[in-house]
Amino acid sequence: MSTGFVCPHCQTDFNPRRADQVYCKPKCRLAPGDADNALRMIPGCVVERVDMRFSRAWAMPNADTFSVKPIGNFVRRYLIESSFSVDPFARNKRWATYTNDLNPETEAEHHMDAVSFLEMLENQVGGLIDLVILDPPYSPRQISECYKAAGKTVGMKDTQSALLYKAVRDACMPLLSANAVVLSFGWNSVGMGKSRGFVQEEILLVCHGGAHNDTICLAERRDA
Repeated sequence: MSTGFVCPHCQTDFNPRRADQVYCKPKCRLAPGDADNALRMIPGCVVERVDMRFSRAWAMPNADTFSVKPIGNFVRRYLIESSFSVDPFARNKRWATYTNDLNPETEAEHHMDAVSFLEMLENQVGGLIDLVILDPPYSPRQISECYKAAGKTVGMKDTQSALLYKAVRDACMPLLSANAVVLSFGWNSVGMGKSRGFVQEEILLVCHGGAHNDTICLAERRDA
């Protein structure tokens, strides 16, 4: 009869003797640098096994995300390998091939709602984009501030960050080439996800000290 606890190394059912026991016996413990141990595991259960790069850096916070040195370097590494890129929340960074920001006072090429911008590009470059940079407002308050800075009226529905993220991610899909990369920035590592056919390639965790939230930088590749 299964105990509900499975050793992530040998796949054997076992009865844990401690609340924090993960492996059935000491020799099943993974080496600290093993890719299988890249993500923490619930005792007795494998959460996820992934082959990806993980790193952590410290830098002072900045409202202009890509002006934070380790984050800017993270983006540039992927831009170098890109032929056609899109940034629907670009603000003053015109690094991507096609840039947009809701605020007309920014230096982005277009000033549209992010979803409308991506839908417009579908007719022009659908299937050609190999890199998308997603650095949206991280919270309902930030969304509200962005709308107000652009001189637009904002309602409760407009500030629902989960709805915004889903709509933008879905609108990206028709633009993407095979093996396209999507870079996501924020306070979680949800990203495009497996349901859209993506695998995690790299996570950079940037600590800003004090009571500031870390910035999570996620790179995912379309598993074509």
